Amino acid sequence: MNGDAQKLYPIEMAGKWGYIDASGKVIVEPCYGTVRYVNDGVAWVNAGGSKQYMVMHAGGKWGIIDARGTVLVEPRFRLWNLNDFSCGVAWVQAVVNDARKASWGIVNAAGEYILPPEQEFDIFPGPTTFHDSVSHVYKDGKVGLVDVTGKFLHRPSQFNDISWFEGDRAWVHEGGTADAGYWGDGIEGGKWGLMNRQGEIVVPPRYDDHHYFSESVAFVNRGGKREEPDLSEPYTDCRGGTWGLIDTDGRMLIDYSFEETNPFGGGMALVKKGEKWGYIDKSGKFIKQFDQKFDGLNRAENGLLLAKRGEKYGYIDESGTIILGLTYDKITGSGAIKGIKEGKTWKIFDTANRRVIVPEVPCDLNFCFSDGYADVTIAEKHGIMNPAGKMVVEAKYGGVDGFKGGSMWVNLGGDSGGFSGLRGGKWGLVDEAGQYIIEPAYDPIYDLDDVLTEVHAGDKWGYVNRKGEEVWFQDH
Repeated sequence: MNGDAQKLYPIEMAGKWGYIDASGKVIVEPCYGTVRYVNDGVAWVNAGGSKQYMVMHAGGKWGIIDARGTVLVEPRFRLWNLNDFSCGVAWVQAVVNDARKASWGIVNAAGEYILPPEQEFDIFPGPTTFHDSVSHVYKDGKVGLVDVTGKFLHRPSQFNDISWFEGDRAWVHEGGTADAGYWGDGIEGGKWGLMNRQGEIVVPPRYDDHHYFSESVAFVNRGGKREEPDLSEPYTDCRGGTWGLIDTDGRMLIDYSFEETNPFGGGMALVKKGEKWGYIDKSGKFIKQFDQKFDGLNRAENGLLLAKRGEKYGYIDESGTIILGLTYDKITGSGAIKGIKEGKTWKIFDTANRRVIVPEVPCDLNFCFSDGYADVTIAEKHGIMNPAGKMVVEAKYGGVDGFKGGSMWVNLGGDSGGFSGLRGGKWGLVDEAGQYIIEPAYDPIYDLDDVLTEVHAGDKWGYVNRKGEEVWFQDH
């Protein structure tokens, strides 16, 4: 299937569903009971059923179309549940004799079963969408792996977790407790090993933790323990023990001797041994060591290293020179522009030009986007600040969505609902100067991609492009 095929967007008229393209041209006239998004160049369409909150109980029969709207498979599948296509195939859960049959199979885009619907898996989470030609399946709390030919690389009977493949290897976890921690997605105890793409265990589970493979090597831990996610810090981290280096066959290249490690890049890895941080090669020889003591060092943008000492952060360069003093309580951002917080005061740090910028108005900096613009709040209202510290979108909104294609959605009058997100208010569209392209008028919006946004006004809905043009709207 062609992942770059024309993008189609579902539309609904008088209870029937079809598709438009990004210009608003109708590609498939509304004639189906419900439809799914085009993925991997094809989409599921339903005849005789009706749209539900989830796929289950939609009724009718399912068929397959391509991104031009051509029917590939006439609606004939009676399904209780289904996944969208990926890697040319999709998981489906069949209906037999008007009752749910809790068995899954795999269908290709020609409508052929490559794995009959005879596989019993847990209802939740169910089989994952295929990625890199494999899918995870779950049974009684264990995870297995199936490839796009329907072959079980490993049945769900032994492992608590199997990672996605990193090249020809996937990490497998056995023993311990799965679904641990506040978020229920952690793992406590047990050991990690390696599986190849044939489903063979290359290295039996024996490591307490691991990093991902980079340059065909990975650091593994002995004697440490994962600190499982909690409400305040929802990321797994391994504490204690020592780290060594292995290749993809599990051969020990460097014995367990490091307290902290970072993956290899450019033939070097940043590690901590004893009280010293430095760069090593794959033989374990130090190429460079830093004289200063740090509690943490990580590679960052533009040749800098993010340094931690105690609970304070800053930046050093590759020579160990302090570029930004380790006096900051928080550093945030996904690109070259960072938000830095010292006490209650936020500033901006430009890693490329290595300079601190004081915002033109005091504010709380929530997040620096990859384009350098920042979501800021003043008196609990959101606005946007540019990389130079100038406000370009006034801080008067309940929420902002970040610039895409020269415009950004903003919410006027809404308020944050915690885990439930932004509630109430109206959504409008502004340009990069903060001027309205569309005055706030829409109810919920769903920013689908860089092209179209699904917008709602009362009981009607449609699509708006990044220029603010309604390309399609019900009853228009």
